[in-house]
Amino acid sequence: MASVPDDYLAAGAAIIERLRQQVPELRDVLTMEDAAQVQESAVASPVAYVAYDGDTLGDGVVRGAPQVVTQRWLVVLAVRSARQQRAATHEAAGPLLSKIIAALAGFAPPPLRRPLRRTTTPRVNYRPGGLTLYPLAWAGELTTT
Repeated sequence: MASVPDDYLAAGAAIIERLRQQVPELRDVLTMEDAAQVQESAVASPVAYVAYDGDTLGDGVVRGAPQVVTQRWLVVLAVRSARQQRAATHEAAGPLLSKIIAALAGFAPPPLRRPLRRTTTPRVNYRPGGLTLYPLAWAGELTTT
């Protein structure tokens, strides 16, 4: 019978805690479920959201054998410019993105067996009212047996 971690999505909570500790300039680090409950006009800035973005299975999956699963996690930095100008938002976001990358580079949140690695990032999302969403994508391996 296959065994999986007690909490398959535990890496998300570990990523949130790591960002809270390592990037104190963020007003908060929340889950995407938290983001869904906040009206866009009320988004605190800057804030980061962490979301599970699915997984892929390794090749050669054999019943009963250990299986490597690659989980994908998104960290979305939300920055609002009081001047509602892209240049001002980028100016604020650039250093924060660098700090988020530094905080997660080499970090192996449990139950992942290896450190997170950056993957291709979704596009930046420019929202009305000066809010810009900067996503970063990360992947980490999990082994189930």
